[in-house]
Amino acid sequence: MLKPASTAEVSAVLRICHDTGNAIVTQGGNTGLVGGQIPFNGEVLLTTKRLNKLRGLDQGGMTMTVEAGVTLAEVQRAAEEAHLLFPSAWPRKAAAPSAAISPPMPAAPMCCAMA
Repeated sequence: MLKPASTAEVSAVLRICHDTGNAIVTQGGNTGLVGGQIPFNGEVLLTTKRLNKLRGLDQGGMTMTVEAGVTLAEVQRAAEEAHLLFPSAWPRKAAAPSAAISPPMPAAPMCCAMA
């Protein structure tokens, strides 16, 4: 299992895997129910758990930039501390990575963005 802590490290892993022909499976909070995060055929496993930084919060613009390993619970906590609301109702939000956030519906504004 590879545990990059920066986008530069992710980039290096991707370059090496591309050059060697190795497939990659990414893994976040392991909240998936379909098993898409499980390497079944010898793929390289890359976890996003160390990519866990809040990069920025613009209270006026109601946006937040977070890395892929930040959990939904952490996003909600940061939004609440800034007197904002990040609506999400995932049962395992403490483990669910922010990378699992789907784009909002056109009529539903979202206070946060991801990097």
